[in-house]
Amino acid sequence: MGVELGGAEIGSGGEPAFRILGNLEVWHHGRRLGLGGPRQERVLAALLVEPGRVIPLSRLVDAAWEDLPSTAAHQIRETVGDLRRRPPDGDRLIRTDGPGYRLTVPDEALDLRLWRGAPLSGMDVPVLRATAAELEERGLAATERLAQLRLELGEAADLVGPLRALVAEHPLREALWARLMVALHQSGRQAEAMRVYADGRSLLVEELGINPGPMMAERFEQILRNDPELDPPRVEPAPASREPAATARPETLPYDVPDCAGRDAELAALLAAVEQCDDHGLATPPGSRCAEISSRTVNRPVVSAPSTNERHHHRPRGRAGLIASRSRPAGSTRKNPSQ
Repeated sequence: MGVELGGAEIGSGGEPAFRILGNLEVWHHGRRLGLGGPRQERVLAALLVEPGRVIPLSRLVDAAWEDLPSTAAHQIRETVGDLRRRPPDGDRLIRTDGPGYRLTVPDEALDLRLWRGAPLSGMDVPVLRATAAELEERGLAATERLAQLRLELGEAADLVGPLRALVAEHPLREALWARLMVALHQSGRQAEAMRVYADGRSLLVEELGINPGPMMAERFEQILRNDPELDPPRVEPAPASREPAATARPETLPYDVPDCAGRDAELAALLAAVEQCDDHGLATPPGSRCAEISSRTVNRPVVSAPSTNERHHHRPRGRAGLIASRSRPAGSTRKNPSQ
């Protein structure tokens, strides 16, 4: 259930990459670099576990040997010189700083986020052993948290296998036993969940002489009474998209646009000609000049040269105006709105 590498492999770019979560490895352009031997590996590991910090020469000596030779300090300096020749631009990566050395690498060049196995595997010296144990504890805590989050997302069925493997590898971690029990319960396998509790309890009694702690015991009680708090989360269906209701369009016509915009003088002359017709030109014989002018100005008030705004204001507007103008009997007289 460790974190797998995804995308481009670490160390496939221009900068060398260092792996400490598992066997110590250095990669560059997709090729693993040789480090020279166990002493070089241990010194490099001591620098990598505290990147960017000055590591005293005495600590590097302790990392390289358990039984110190008389020339230990000199050999460490030679070892650092050899390490600088291994990766490209090694002098920039490993710098002498006061009483010791400092390794400077970018965050993406170190695999602390890419778990591959036991940290610093094969380097069983006291100085590195404590660091490796701390890294492993942090990794297991992250794994337990990840399992809990996946349970809360309803992925119990996919977790049963990985959790069984983790329990077998770390049998004294009760949090892993408890999460395995919940994963089985949420998968509808209550009997197996109860058996897992019994197996874990027997192991703890046999190995440590103690009963399971509160976490395992509480999960056991919850499974016994089928506590709904342990039920898998319900996945709510996505709400169906609703189209907005169609809005009925009003059955109206747009406002009329004033004729002859900007032609006030011409329009005044036209209206003056209409005024000379009998009955405002509406009763003139068909085909006469006044009748022709009248038919084109029937919707306008017969006043002397109104302004463009006034003409537009007095004209019938919209559907009602159109219907009224069309339904007026032939030969009828339209009154002046100003009267």
